[in-house]
Amino acid sequence: MQHSGTRDESDNSTISFDYDENEEEVFSVNIENGIPVFFGNKSTFKLLAKTFAKLALSDYQDGFHIHINKDFDAD
Repeated sequence: MQHSGTRDESDNSTISFDYDENEEEVFSVNIENGIPVFFGNKSTFKLLAKTFAKLALSDYQDGFHIHINKDFDAD
């Protein structure tokens, strides 16, 4: 995962996660009765909020999407 500021990367169809290196994000998704359920700690939801704000406030083209692995593990 790459740390970034608030720069707009939409022209390159890329996005960087704006995370705090001093925090440990815990994140997973399970499907329960056909419904996705998100599990995470406070720093996870803060990171997701920043990411969703970046998506909403930048000029990403229709169809742009992100893949998020368990605990935001880039490996």
